[in-house]
Amino acid sequence: MLPAYLIGMVLAGTVGKDRLLIRRLRTLTFGLLTPFYFIRAGSLVSVPSLIAAPLAFVALFVAKMGAKLLGLLPTVRAFGYGGHDGI
Repeated sequence: MLPAYLIGMVLAGTVGKDRLLIRRLRTLTFGLLTPFYFIRAGSLVSVPSLIAAPLAFVALFVAKMGAKLLGLLPTVRAFGYGGHDGI
């Protein structure tokens, strides 16, 4: 890491002026490093968490839909929508 840091310090002034090069380097960096990040993050997931995931998904979905219903239904009714149009 130290050589990359030092090269970055040396080239920062000249490379920083070329916007197209910066965009290409950023794209290249994200394209190369993102898969390694997700592989590493995926390796830290435990099996009990995977088994509990469907239950957590359903619980969060129900909470989201309930909050949406409680927040929007009075407003929809105030504007005169009813039945399936209101939902």
